Amino acid sequence: MGVTYNTEFKNYPYLEKMKRLADEFPSYDTFEKLEGDALIISDLHAPFFSPEWVCRAMEVAKAQEIKKVIIAGDVLDGKSISCFKCADKSHTLQMEFTVVRQILMAFLEQFDDVYLLTGNHDERVARFTEQQFTLSYLYQHILPDRRLHVSEYAYCILNGDIRITHPYNYSSVPGSVPRGLASKYLQHIVMGHTHRVAVAFDASGKYMACEIGGLFDAKKFDWINLKDNRAPSWNNGFAMVKDGKITVFHDGTHWDSWM
Repeated sequence: MGVTYNTEFKNYPYLEKMKRLADEFPSYDTFEKLEGDALIISDLHAPFFSPEWVCRAMEVAKAQEIKKVIIAGDVLDGKSISCFKCADKSHTLQMEFTVVRQILMAFLEQFDDVYLLTGNHDERVARFTEQQFTLSYLYQHILPDRRLHVSEYAYCILNGDIRITHPYNYSSVPGSVPRGLASKYLQHIVMGHTHRVAVAFDASGKYMACEIGGLFDAKKFDWINLKDNRAPSWNNGFAMVKDGKITVFHDGTHWDSWM
């Protein structure tokens, strides 16, 4: 037999006051809930993006009549304001946003709606300005267009059961992070951030767990190319959701079947 709790705060003046104080703080439950087909891309790290992979993703979307694109974080690299010094003095934040604006304008020419999620590199701007403005405020001034939807969240939900995300966690083991997220949220996972491509399933075998690589150009990153390291090599890739089905595209894709 369940227990019924009395929530009539008016009977408890002190609790009623506490509730009013608590209600002044926001609830973080206003993430995007989307429906339909979508192209899903991530990790462009502008200006270090790959024009070839951006074009490839757009061509697939055009051929498949996809009219919505979701950018799962890190459209911007933010190297100019990183804690790691940038040797190239011509590399400025203004230059980075100029490149981002051009990329987004290209997307808006083809897609009806562009959804931009927040990645860890995107967050560099807020930290650099000591949280003086949000990313949505910034993009409203860089590219004012009602079809550009900028979210302060790192995730959104597509069709009720597909979680598109730029998570906090990283693992060098392919599929590890999305499998854990799928088991936690009981949703299919399509994620950026790791710069790897992997397709797996959670322990139940019910939910897909996908890492989609990114649209970066790995040759442009000094910190992975100037010194040897044991970190896994990066993979380019992206994903598409059509008719509720998730497809991940990568170097091994037979492109003639899709374009």
